[in-house]
Amino acid sequence: MKVNKYITDKRTDNLGTKLLSYSAMAAAFMVSGGEAQAQCGTAAVGAPLGVDIDGDGTDDLSITINQVALGPTYGTSTVPVAATSALLTTQTGTLTASLPIVPGYYFTYYGCNVGFVSALYGYGFYGGSAFNVPPGVGGSTLTGTAPLSLQVNALGVYNYYFNYVNPGTTNIAYAAAAGSNQIVGLSAAGTNVCAVIDSSPGVAGPNSVALGSANSNGFVYTYANTRAASVQYLYLSALATVDAAAAIGATTTCLTVSYSYFGVYLPPIPVVGVSAPSSVLTTLPGPFAIGSAVTSYAPATFQNTNTTTHLAVQFIGGGGETHNGWVEISIDPVTSEVTCVGSGYQQCSLETAAAVSGDAANGCMMVGGATNQNPACVDVADIPTTGEWGLIILGLMMSITAIIGIRQRREEEAVA
Repeated sequence: MKVNKYITDKRTDNLGTKLLSYSAMAAAFMVSGGEAQAQCGTAAVGAPLGVDIDGDGTDDLSITINQVALGPTYGTSTVPVAATSALLTTQTGTLTASLPIVPGYYFTYYGCNVGFVSALYGYGFYGGSAFNVPPGVGGSTLTGTAPLSLQVNALGVYNYYFNYVNPGTTNIAYAAAAGSNQIVGLSAAGTNVCAVIDSSPGVAGPNSVALGSANSNGFVYTYANTRAASVQYLYLSALATVDAAAAIGATTTCLTVSYSYFGVYLPPIPVVGVSAPSSVLTTLPGPFAIGSAVTSYAPATFQNTNTTTHLAVQFIGGGGETHNGWVEISIDPVTSEVTCVGSGYQQCSLETAAAVSGDAANGCMMVGGATNQNPACVDVADIPTTGEWGLIILGLMMSITAIIGIRQRREEEAVA
């Protein structure tokens, strides 16, 4: 009865299935670690890199470097500064007062000669007045001058900056998952792939990762100057005078009271003065450049500053099932070339993990971890018993004996 039960158990346990399962598990153990990593290389412009994580002959993702000529970018900025109340004052002309001494030009009034004072009041207007001069003084013209000035005030003063950036020829790097595979970029190892990619088989997700850009033949042009939002201008008042009494150098004995000359009031004027009133304050809207422009031109190199060091990947393996894995990369900051440094994957698929352990998460792995088979995915029923181990060893010994015998027979035939 015990013998029959043993034979029945062996048939039920399916020894062939167990042996096949064990062989697969042993093979997985032997290839764990560095030997199971994908064959890596470097992606450059015009030379994309395919990465086969599980070594089944099908690329699970690709890394590409595209070279493009990007258009320039423009930018302006302003910085307020303190207002300039008197931007400039400049002379625009001369105001002149003149005193011609013409004794007896018209008549003598109580023994005094009448002198006529002619004056230029500015802006094309002439006028005059009269006063008494001593007899015998005359035949000359006395003058006095004053500048006519324009004052300009600046309002809303600010510094204006203009930037023109031409990035030149730019190398843009990116990684793309093959087919329906998923990929996520990470800045460090140690993250569970299933934490960034859904652990359910067949769930759609991200399939590309931007890996930054770099160039070495760009330039930056800058322009700056000081501007005013508006300006005000004003012609200042002016006064030109001639001191008649001081110029004549004599004390007049004539009347110093006011009198009329042909009905025109003629006061005695010891000082001749001509004035120009100020103009109306006028504001002009800008902007106006009120400072010298400063420009600069400099070559510019824009380096790749992308911080991605690892790619978390969920891919379809050679058996058609879903696996989780990772790829470590290094990005050249000058050229944007991307080098595959290493990789690893979980040999237990999500489908197998769900079927054997009841939890697909057992098919997950940590980014940076070695290629391995999660023990939770191994069916205990498929582990050989002690008796089955004996049969396996016996088979191996018989195979070795047969190989040795075959070689000896060949050597004997060769000698004969």
